[in-house]
Amino acid sequence: RVASLPTVLFAGKRVLAEAKAAEHWLLERNNEPVTVVPRDELLDPSLDIEKLLFLSLSRGAEFGPLRERLIAAAPVGIGFQSEVSEARILNFCHPLATKRHAVIRLAQWLGIPLDRVAAVGDGDNDAEMLGTVGLGVAMGNAGPAAREAATVLVADNDHDGLAHAIREHVLR
Repeated sequence: RVASLPTVLFAGKRVLAEAKAAEHWLLERNNEPVTVVPRDELLDPSLDIEKLLFLSLSRGAEFGPLRERLIAAAPVGIGFQSEVSEARILNFCHPLATKRHAVIRLAQWLGIPLDRVAAVGDGDNDAEMLGTVGLGVAMGNAGPAAREAATVLVADNDHDGLAHAIREHVLR
């Protein structure tokens, strides 16, 4: 059943797929254009794959159980991070390729204590990051895990939630 889901691979700056799918708009809306390449290129062992996504506009409810089955089936010693980001994207990546690790590294590099860092998110894949920083802001359209991890909840993306978060919680 996994094979029937549109799948994309992130390799460097490229987002690759075997065939065009309606679900690609989930990535392309974020300026991540999907390039269709021959199957042989996707299976090339020299391809440095950073992330694998399964996409679905209609079968997102299957992603939680599918994620658990794939984690259970993974060979011992194969480490990866997996999240359902949004309800329509099942994400697999390197265990350290998370938003939480990225914000920790950035704060260290900038010399800013984590309790002085603000982060904004709306996906359940943002939950770890939101719970790590001093001010975790969940957008009104955030999933349950992101809402739970956040310090504050603001309006959704279509109702100036980010502007409110900055005005009321960062600039004060």
